[in-house]
Amino acid sequence: MVKGKAQKQDGGFIARLRKPLRVVVIDPADLRERHSFTLSLGRIYLLLSSLVLLLILGTATLTLTTPLKYYLPGYGDPGLRNELVVIHRKLDSLEHLFDAHHRFKEDLRILVSGQTISPRDTQRLSPAILEKEARKNLLPLPLIREEALEHIQGGNP
Repeated sequence: MVKGKAQKQDGGFIARLRKPLRVVVIDPADLRERHSFTLSLGRIYLLLSSLVLLLILGTATLTLTTPLKYYLPGYGDPGLRNELVVIHRKLDSLEHLFDAHHRFKEDLRILVSGQTISPRDTQRLSPAILEKEARKNLLPLPLIREEALEHIQGGNP
């Protein structure tokens, strides 16, 4: 029972953490006191845990924001980002190609079904305009027609 009274007089664990301690720095050459600090175990615990926390946060920040992260096993290699960029560009190119192919198939379906995609340009098919264009060329249109007919009928090439 004497021990129990002594423990109660100490005040327990929290009282020991608050109990002030004097830390003295002495010069070993002449044994004079250089510095003196008054600390408690609670303050020392708080100081050490803060230092450990700052060390952990500093290490994490350093590894995550610099290329040091590539040296960690399992994180990935530096060429992986370049490969992802190349793959993304190829995928984007394939998407454009797929869209163009889809538009082509849709236009082809419309043409086969007999629907019109746009109004027809019938003005360029008129004989008057064809004759006018033939006069602009060096070779007249009737001469070209005759040569084409001879070639089709098996004449001289």
